[in-house]
Formats: sequence, structure tokens, C-alpha cells
Amino acid sequence: KNKMRREPNPAICLLGHHDPGYPRNALILKWMHEAGYNVHIAHSTWIFPFRHFHLAWQFIRLASHVDAVWVTEGGHRLVPFLKLFTSMAGKPLIFDPFISRYNTRVEDRRWHSPNSLQAWVCKWQDWSSCSMANYLVFDTLDHQRYFFSRYGLKKPFSVLEIGADEAVFHPRVPPTSSPDNHMVLFFGTYIPLQGAETILNAASILTTNQGISFIMVGEGQEHQRILSLASEKKISNVRFENFEPPENLASRIAQADVCLGIFGDTLKASMVVPNKAVQCAAMGKAIISRRSTAMESYFTDSENILFVPAGDENALAAAILKLCKEPDMREILGTQARLVYERRFSNAAHAIKIQTIMDNVLARKKT
Repeated sequence: KNKMRREPNPAICLLGHHDPGYPRNALILKWMHEAGYNVHIAHSTWIFPFRHFHLAWQFIRLASHVDAVWVTEGGHRLVPFLKLFTSMAGKPLIFDPFISRYNTRVEDRRWHSPNSLQAWVCKWQDWSSCSMANYLVFDTLDHQRYFFSRYGLKKPFSVLEIGADEAVFHPRVPPTSSPDNHMVLFFGTYIPLQGAETILNAASILTTNQGISFIMVGEGQEHQRILSLASEKKISNVRFENFEPPENLASRIAQADVCLGIFGDTLKASMVVPNKAVQCAAMGKAIISRRSTAMESYFTDSENILFVPAGDENALAAAILKLCKEPDMREILGTQARLVYERRFSNAAHAIKIQTIMDNVLARKKT
């Protein structure tokens, strides 16, 4: 398992105030172990700003035992502070921003107006963290382009895509169902990029098709608004459910005939490959999602996925109807989506990418 590297294995300090159970964090740790690295964890959830000092103290104690520091997603505020300590210790600092603070909070979720103080703070956090890191890791090339264009960055970087927990999300034999009844599944946190209203409107268009039903799993920012819309429009073919543990969610995916990705028309929606698409691909399911350059970097329309224009409920309804009527096409799309997963998103593929990243980082350190 850990034969990819020769002894002694380099050591990485994985540092942050992240949620260890969040897929991005849990999987990166797994991939590091798969690649044969020794990983030391520096983690703190102390209240700001005490967590900064707590993490700095943990790093100081680990500094002589590690070859590089990897700051986890969400650590934008940590990088400028920790740069002082990593520089003094002569350790390269890698940062995985995962998302842009400004794009997420201002452009996508619209929590702050573009000219507000909060918006300027978000910009500063994006710029300062990426400027001070020695090496950057992005989940898509589109996110890298966004950061580099907006903040004028010229940094070495790699793309490390999202993945899936293969102990949970793997191909399963679906339960026997009636050929006349089809279940369409969406799960998510109802943030704008997911386009939950587009899904609801597509369901409304398909209400006369008695054999097609929708399940929308999850809660979040727009959940109550979507529930109200469904009630106002008297949409009867949609069932709303609370979020479930991963194992139960995987069972839902296995039962679904069609799995839905994202359909929002925001800039952020165009730059991401959503977790749900990768998890469903890992399970070999037929997927429909909005067309974007990020998704087209991995998936091909009508070969391993069906693409529709962003925010287009009519196109989405037509794509759902097509897949429900064509079981052979569903099977082909699912099989080919699984192959995409194995090539680009699997644990084995990511362990190799982690090794490449660390080889690049440590080679730069030597020069």
C-alpha cells in the first residue's frame, strides 16, 4: 500500500482549523497516507485569534520532524500569520484555498455587497493567503484561473480534484424497481450554485408524467424558499427529506434512476466540479448537470453525462424524461461515468497526484 516511495518517507504537517470529517480534508489525509507520507496533524478549533497561536505552537513543536506544511481548506487567515514561522523554520508552505472567500460570500451567496468592508476583507484574505504561500493547490483549473486573474498571482500550483469515500460510494446492485416508475435524486445544501429552483421547476414541468418522482435531500440557505415555492405551485411529484449520513445517502443514490448535479447560473457554479457528481460517478450512476468548462474538463456530453444549459428548467426536464425512457442510455452513461471516476477522481489517482505535488514542492525547496 505504501510502496510508492522509498524510505525514509518525507513528512507533512497537515495544519488548520478544518472539520476533519469534511470530505476534502478526510480524503487528502487518506491520499497522503496512500502516497506513503508520514503525516503530523496540527489542528485547533479554539476561538479566533487564540487558534492562531495554538496552531503556531503545535507547528513549532513539529517543525524539526516535517518537511513541509500543508494548510487545509478555509485556512485563509492562517497563512499570513504562519508564514513567519514556516519561513524561520525553512519549511515550504502549501495552501489549499479550495474556495475563494470573495467569490463565495460576495458573488455567489451574496452575503455582502461588493463595496462593503466585509467584501474588502474577503478580497484581502484571498490575496494575502495565496500570495504568501509557497505552493498552491486548487480543486479545478477554473478556480486557479479565477484566483490568478483576480489577484495577479504568479505561483507554482497543482490541481488536486475532489474525490469520494470509496468505502461508501462504490457501485452497488440497485433494488428491483418497476420499469414504469423512475426516481430522480438531488442532494445538497441548497446554496445558489446548486440551482434548486431550476430542479423544482423541471419537476413541475414533469408533473403529468406519473412515473417520474423527485427526491430532494438536504437543507441549507435556500431550503425554506424552495419549500415555499413547492407549496405555492402545488408540486406533488417532489418529496423533501433531511440530510442523511453518507451510508444512507449512498443507498439513496443506488436506488435512483437519474442523479442530478448542479444547475445554478452563478460564476462559482461554472468553476466547480460538485461533490455530488463525483460521488454519483463513483457509484456508476447516470448524471445530469449544467454545462461548464470545469465539468467539461472531465466529462463528455452524451458519453458519460448529460449536460444542460445553466438555469434551464425546460432542458433539464427534457433530459430527465429522455433518461427515464432509455434504460440502455442510463446504463451506458453510468458505466462510462465510473470509468471517468477511476481515471481522474479515485484514491489511486489522487495518491499519485499528491506524490507529484510533494515532489515539486520539495524539489523547489532544494533549489
